[in-house]
Amino acid sequence: MSAFIELKMVEEIWWYMNKVNLFTVILASSGVLAYLLGRLNRALGIIIGGLIFGISFVILFQLEVYIWPYLLLSSVSISAIIHSFYISRFDESNSISKKIKDTEIQNENLNYKLNRNKEEFTALVKSEKEALLMYSAIKLLSEAVNVESVKKYFAKTIKDYFQTDTFAFYVKDSNGGEHMDLFAVGAKSFEFSSWPKVSALLESSHKDISVPFTHQTGNKVFFVPVKYGDEVCGFFTAEFSNSADNDSAISDKMADFCNQIAFAIRRIQLFAQIDSLSRIDGLTGVSRRNVLDEKIEDEIRRSNSFKTTFGFMIADIDHFKNLNDKYGHQFGDFVLKRIGDILKSSVYETDFIGRYGGEEFGIVLPRADFEGVLRKAESIRSAIEREVFQQGLESVRITVSIGIAHFPRDGFSSKEVIGKADKALYCAKDSGRNLVVDAASI
Repeated sequence: MSAFIELKMVEEIWWYMNKVNLFTVILASSGVLAYLLGRLNRALGIIIGGLIFGISFVILFQLEVYIWPYLLLSSVSISAIIHSFYISRFDESNSISKKIKDTEIQNENLNYKLNRNKEEFTALVKSEKEALLMYSAIKLLSEAVNVESVKKYFAKTIKDYFQTDTFAFYVKDSNGGEHMDLFAVGAKSFEFSSWPKVSALLESSHKDISVPFTHQTGNKVFFVPVKYGDEVCGFFTAEFSNSADNDSAISDKMADFCNQIAFAIRRIQLFAQIDSLSRIDGLTGVSRRNVLDEKIEDEIRRSNSFKTTFGFMIADIDHFKNLNDKYGHQFGDFVLKRIGDILKSSVYETDFIGRYGGEEFGIVLPRADFEGVLRKAESIRSAIEREVFQQGLESVRITVSIGIAHFPRDGFSSKEVIGKADKALYCAKDSGRNLVVDAASI
């Protein structure tokens, strides 16, 4: 019996000791659990760590163990829990700071990529716009039938392509020589918007027209030839502000533009030559009869619209058939050419001269009064009468007879006005030639 009791006591002591040890270990580990769980969630770590500590402490207290070692152990556990709280807080704070820093770095990277994409997109849009403008310019010039009608649109294309309105674009004169005709211009105040100024600069600077160069005024002015093969068929000049850092880029861009449209400019030249041949009399250098008729019709429409008048005269070389028979057709052609030159130098730029017939010339004088046309006709007759034509050793003098009519005084249609002028001419012929007759005096 005593042995049984002793065994029972040993078992109870063993159970007691195991229970005490178990909850002692749990109590001691509460701080570690609080830390580990706090790594996941700080509040969860504190709650569970504190709960484990509280339960273990209460159980151990009920087991009536010697309390002082456990109080010491409890203080250590509490300290561990509190320490884990601050460690978790610190770690969380570091984690938040790290996340903020990482977010800032990501934002910086995103902003960099965004700005880069914006720059690439802007460059792409600009490149696409310039390509469309280039295509538009080439198409415009390549398909142009009426050259005058495309000049305005071509000037706008240049302005949009180069983002400047201080420019001038010249096309070589279809008659040959070094002269260039102004084809497109931006601001009329641009210093080099006339070819004589460009030509003067080329001469004073000893520059070759076939080589690009720059000229410093207030801003830099760039000069680039338009070359079709080895032939210079045009010239492009433009002024850019603040171009010190990209002179080469501007010059290259202008040269590329000129190269791209060179064949279209050459087409414009050929078209102008063909148009000139179809409109200008090759012998006398004045307009052909069909162009003269168009001019008269245009002046009638203009006069009707603006309630103005115009004069018309027909000048006929006296005894021209006899001249051909006596001196030959070559001399007759020479006379016709010289008469054409005299007529062109005797009238204003606003007046219009055309070859009316074999040896007849028609002259349209817009907005001219009756007396003014009569004086002009007398001046022309006198100038031709004074001219001396050399045929070998012989000096030959030529005279002309001139008939004058006015719109709307002598008719309301081109046929009526021309008919009255022709009638006045024949009156001059019948009256002895070398005379000027106004239709109103018949």
